[in-house]
Amino acid sequence: LIPTLVDTEKFKMDIEKRTTIRKELGISENIVIGLVGGFNNDYNRPSLEYLHNNLNDFDKKIKFLVIGRTSSQRINSRIIYAGYVEDYVGYLSALAALLVYRTVPTDGAINRFVEAMAMGIPVFANLVASRSMDYATHGKDYYICYDEGIPKMVNSVMKRNKVIQVGENGRQVAEKYYSEKNYKQKILEFIKIC
Repeated sequence: LIPTLVDTEKFKMDIEKRTTIRKELGISENIVIGLVGGFNNDYNRPSLEYLHNNLNDFDKKIKFLVIGRTSSQRINSRIIYAGYVEDYVGYLSALAALLVYRTVPTDGAINRFVEAMAMGIPVFANLVASRSMDYATHGKDYYICYDEGIPKMVNSVMKRNKVIQVGENGRQVAEKYYSEKNYKQKILEFIKIC
């Protein structure tokens, strides 16, 4: 009945934290795309492997922020490993976009989508990861692509700076279909009927 929900009051872009965390991580005006794990399991590990295997296909101006525990850190000036973070919303605020990549359909992918969308952060995903997104539209609310086309799509969209409107659209989808407040109201209405 409830695919996932997000506290849209908590998951909001925080410009002050964005500035602070980017400064702490040594990120200037670079485009920063996030991956969220932990990456020590069979569901999330492929997304980090995908990044490592395709890094050179992404525009050189793009950096990646890997949020979550991982035992496989390959040294590269374009990948920043944050590890486990206490201030998850703050670290999401540091992103320009989020990459959600899966090889096996899981419920975890929709959580990543909805958290980022609630914050107005555009989401790029492969087809497997996007299977559970029923209320969002490709190109309007988020971006999906075949695995091999993701870097080209990311490069093209980020260069055109089209992501701002997509982020705003994603926020509206999160508020309308996945907000905790919305579900609480629906549950209360359902209980009254019963």
